[in-house]
Amino acid sequence: MATFALALLALALAAQTPSLIAGYQGIARDFETDRPLLGGSDFPAFFMGGRLMLSSSRGHMYDDQTQARVALEVKGLGSDPSQDSPWYRYYNPPAYSLLLAPLALLPVRTAFLVTLALNAVALALLAALIAAVLRGRRLLAVASLLALAASTPVMYAFWHAQPTLLLACVLAGSFLLSGRGRSGAAGGLLALAGIKPQWLPFPSLALARADRRALPALLGATLVMLLPFALLGTSGVGDYVALLQRRGHEDFYENDFAEALLSWAGFFRSYTGSVQPAPATVMSVLALVAAVPVWRSGRRDLLPMAAVLCTLLIGPHSHPQDWVMIAPAACFMLREQRGPRLLVTSCLLLAIEIAVNGWSAWEPEVMRYAPAPTAFALLLWTAFLSLDLSATRLSDPVRATAWRSRGRRAPSPTA
Repeated sequence: MATFALALLALALAAQTPSLIAGYQGIARDFETDRPLLGGSDFPAFFMGGRLMLSSSRGHMYDDQTQARVALEVKGLGSDPSQDSPWYRYYNPPAYSLLLAPLALLPVRTAFLVTLALNAVALALLAALIAAVLRGRRLLAVASLLALAASTPVMYAFWHAQPTLLLACVLAGSFLLSGRGRSGAAGGLLALAGIKPQWLPFPSLALARADRRALPALLGATLVMLLPFALLGTSGVGDYVALLQRRGHEDFYENDFAEALLSWAGFFRSYTGSVQPAPATVMSVLALVAAVPVWRSGRRDLLPMAAVLCTLLIGPHSHPQDWVMIAPAACFMLREQRGPRLLVTSCLLLAIEIAVNGWSAWEPEVMRYAPAPTAFALLLWTAFLSLDLSATRLSDPVRATAWRSRGRRAPSPTA
């Protein structure tokens, strides 16, 4: 069954190779663009965040006018306000700004090349983590690595200098550590997801459900991640909250912003031609309802996938690069499956890969609204799998390891 899934994946990905090559060629063209600098890449916004953190204006770094002024300078557009765009904004918290600050000491293009190298390291680490999760399932590991290499989300992470490859490593590493009994390290590591705040809530709930002992370290590390807000002052914190609220509203209620999303808000914008807050809200609630059985089951093989899919379907700022987070979650899910269930899961994952890759090219037209329904189908399948009462929850990794070493099935943690 795994051999068949691998062959199917290879055929599907081979058909997408030309568009993927064109995407990486686009990165090279953007690198040569002078006005605006780096063309359509998000990196100038990240560079702006690092520069503002090092400047005397850090207390106003989330003020809209301050960001507009610095963004125009970074992108080589001078100070002409007519050249400003609502896309030239920086939304990550101060903790990430501190990490970006050293890059702001370099020329913009040089700093962008550094991010390409850092993302290459993150991709290699993610591949190693995937291999570790799927140890003993060689064909599945090969298939997963092929899918990762040929995915548009990886290309977008490089193009926009996004930290999503790092976040995928954080998700994989935290659940691996938890499964090996290192609960404190798992909780502390997952707190790093706070560099993109929308990626903290659902994965945190999933880890806390799978391993309650990880919760104190998770909460403590999250508090540490909040400390850099003290550098902004009360007005700066207020600017940050207002900026996030405004962007959340724009993603849900503004056509231009919603069109760039792959969540339910983006689906209804593409399908109907305009934003549809009411049906998007209904489908978001249904996604939460579908995730409830997975959360109740406590199954660590399914919890990461439910957390990732809920974030992608419901959360704000669901762009192509964010969908790389499915990769580590898929590995935890696949390693426990055999036979027909493995085939169904593989086909659903392949459908998501094709949908997201196709969304980026918008060819054919249906791909503009394909990602959200395919992800929701996988969420429903995950919920169905969680209803298997014969599956072991293994919420206590130390206890589970001890039972496995004796060749016995671990009892339910509530027994």
